[in-house]
Order: sequence, then structure tokens, then C-alpha cells
Amino acid sequence: MKKIVFIAVFIRIGLVFAGFEFINLPQSYNYGYTEMSDRNMLAVHAHRLDKIHGIKAIVYKTDTADAEQLRHEAYGYFDNREESAEGRLILVYFNPKIKAGSVIVSPGLRESFSEEHIRIIEEDSMKALFGRWYISERRALGKIMGSFVYLLEKDTLSKRELEKLARDAVFVDEPLLGIAVKQPFRDLLKLFYFEPVSFIFYFPFLMYLLVVRFLMVNFGKNSLKAFISYNLIWLGIVGFVFTLAVKKTAIYFPEYIAMLSLFMAVNAPVYLFFGGVLSRDIQNAAHKYLYEVTGGFEGHNAFEGREWK
Repeated sequence: MKKIVFIAVFIRIGLVFAGFEFINLPQSYNYGYTEMSDRNMLAVHAHRLDKIHGIKAIVYKTDTADAEQLRHEAYGYFDNREESAEGRLILVYFNPKIKAGSVIVSPGLRESFSEEHIRIIEEDSMKALFGRWYISERRALGKIMGSFVYLLEKDTLSKRELEKLARDAVFVDEPLLGIAVKQPFRDLLKLFYFEPVSFIFYFPFLMYLLVVRFLMVNFGKNSLKAFISYNLIWLGIVGFVFTLAVKKTAIYFPEYIAMLSLFMAVNAPVYLFFGGVLSRDIQNAAHKYLYEVTGGFEGHNAFEGREWK
């Protein structure tokens, strides 16, 4: 009898939730727990939408390679299924190979899920989460599904509950994320994620040439006030772009930012020590590099072959 009870409880723990559909996805995506005994947040969030909010969630994986055709198919499928969901349906129709998809919600739900939220999920979240070796498809879908749970429950959750949810959802209403998906910041952040180390070194340098050197040569002349103003502008631009990069990473992968923060905190004494001991060498090396590239104010411009003045 005890064995029967134990087996029944074990089956109940991994029971397939009802009230949502995962089409063309592995059967294991329907269970409450993964093969590694971790909570399957895709199924958990979809189940929560159904039981607490009365919203049916459908996740449909397709092989359609054309984004426009995919969107057309998504609307056709949504129209066929919405009536049976009594006007409370969320459809995530996607192809992870092209990192694209379409998210459609019933008209009655658009007050909770605005067009801006949907656009961020379609144009940014799917591209950021799909096709990454360090995050599984199931977890990526769980984060997207968690976005809907967050938008519905954010006003009722405590600060601690929001911090816990951040790992399993995308907070699509974050103001800085809304800025990060707009041009020109969107393309700048693409460069950052493509080659972060090079971006960290070269972006500030190139912006300094454009903002400080160019403006000083053409407008500032020898004015100390102009020099300070242009440096502050440069510092503001560079600081804002790096803030966007860190914030966007924290929204999608908060655990990685936590690991990086811990690593930097542990190694901060080492950085400060070598920075103090080698400060003069670092300054001389940086000055020499800049002089060789630009030629200095009195020398030749390595970019155009003429003097700065």
C-alpha cells in the first residue's frame, strides 16, 4: 500500500498539467519538473495562467523559415483557436532556428499586454533567448511565458517575490529595456553582445574621437570650458550605453550578472593594488597608443592624413 501511495505521489509531482497546449514540442515540456528535478517554469507559468487567470496558453513550434509567412500562419491558427478559448488566449508561435516568432493575445487581454510589451517579446526577447548554447529552449520559453505572469501579477507581488520571479521571467515593462530596443542603441548593443571585450575597449575610444577630439578641433579651440563640457558629454554617452548593456543582460540573465558582480567584488582588491602600483605605466601606454593612432594635435591625423588643426 505504501508503495502505491509513493508511486501515486511521484506521478502527481510530474503530472502533465491541463489547460495549455505545447505543439511540436517534446512531451517532457508538459511536466512540472525537468529530468534534473528542476521546476519546469514553462509548464508552471502556463498552468498558473490557466488556473489563476483563466487564460489558455498555446505554444506552437514551426519550421517556417520566412518571418512574414510565419506571422501569417500564426494569425490564421489563432483565429481558429480563439473561439474555443472563450476569448482568453495567448499564442506563442515561433521558430527557434531563425530566432523569430509571433505572439498574439485575445483583444480582451490587450489591456494587460500592450502592443509595446508584445513587440519587445517578438523583436528582442526571442532573439536574445533562442539559439543560445547556455540556455535551453524550454527555459527560454519559460521566461517568455513568465513575462505574461509578471504583467498580470506585478502589482500584487512583494519585492522578494519579484526578485525570485526575475530569474524565470522577462520584465518587459522596464523603461531601460524599452530604450535598449530602439535605434541607435539596439545596433550598439548588438555590437556589444557580438564582441563584448573589444566593444568595452574600442567604443569609448571611438566616441572620444568623435565627441571630444572632433568637436574640440572644430568648435572648442583652446577653451578649457568646452573641453570639460565635451568630456562630460562623452562620459554621459558611454556611461549610458554601458548601463543599457548591463541592465538588459540583468533582465534576461540576472544570474550571470550576479556571478559577475561576485567575481568583481572578490577580485576588486587585486585590481586596485595593481592599478595603484602600475598606474603610471598604464597611463604612459594609453598615451603612447593614442598618439600613434591620432598623431596628436600637432601631428598628422592617421585617419585622414592631414593635421588636426
